[in-house]
Amino acid sequence: MSDLKPQLEEKVLRLKALVDSRSKAYCSSINSSEEDVKRETEIDDLEEEIKRIEKELLTKK
Repeated sequence: MSDLKPQLEEKVLRLKALVDSRSKAYCSSINSSEEDVKRETEIDDLEEEIKRIEKELLTKK
């Protein structure tokens, strides 16, 4: 369990950095660049991983 907390913190920080790096005029459009698509995919993946780790931490208590 102790190794999950640092993992969770790292993923939350990475997620925040990715969300903060979005364009201020962010919108879902067909004009999204490859970089935008990669960022959104990574954001989705991180959100799923964070939920999984949080659930795992809760079940180990």
